[in-house]
Amino acid sequence: MRSDMEKVLGVCAAVVACTALADPARSAVTYSYTGLPFTFGVVAGHIEATVTFDDSVVGSTGTVDGSSVVAWSIRAEGVSGSELTSATGFLNGAWPLYFVFDAGVITGWQLLAETGPSGTLPQLYTTHNSPFASILSTADTYYASGTLYGYNDGTPGSWRLVAVPEPIPEPVLGGLLLAGGWAACAGIAGRRKSPKANRQSA
Repeated sequence: MRSDMEKVLGVCAAVVACTALADPARSAVTYSYTGLPFTFGVVAGHIEATVTFDDSVVGSTGTVDGSSVVAWSIRAEGVSGSELTSATGFLNGAWPLYFVFDAGVITGWQLLAETGPSGTLPQLYTTHNSPFASILSTADTYYASGTLYGYNDGTPGSWRLVAVPEPIPEPVLGGLLLAGGWAACAGIAGRRKSPKANRQSA
């Protein structure tokens, strides 16, 4: 029959193994974009945007498409009512969401939103190093009612990481750690009581 110490060691070994295999969940991460002032158009301002990605982009390098995007918003700063979001606007199907990451830094992107499907105006977009030839390689634009309200071509703005997500312990792993600690304490307590019980029986 196994001793209490052997049981404790077995539980501890299981906890260590689960800790090594566990992949702690991470929260979604949001980046914000600030474009440079419009250089052409009838309004002053610039493009601002936010994009929330799932945990797969944390510290990543490579291309990311819309499947990793949780939510987005884009607006022309200084133009009241210009904001479009993933809840109120549409993405242009011809130019899908596209982002390039280098160690967690956005170095290329494409976000083109409009008020309805199939090129419905108003339309806002920001793009830089886009592989889609139909859009200028670097441009921030607000276009509505047949008028180019704001435009900046050739000089990109920048993306900023809003918050660094912290690992979230998995519930199962937490339970195993508690169970391991409880078993270890119970084993130690049992060993401490054993000599006293032996003396009393003698």
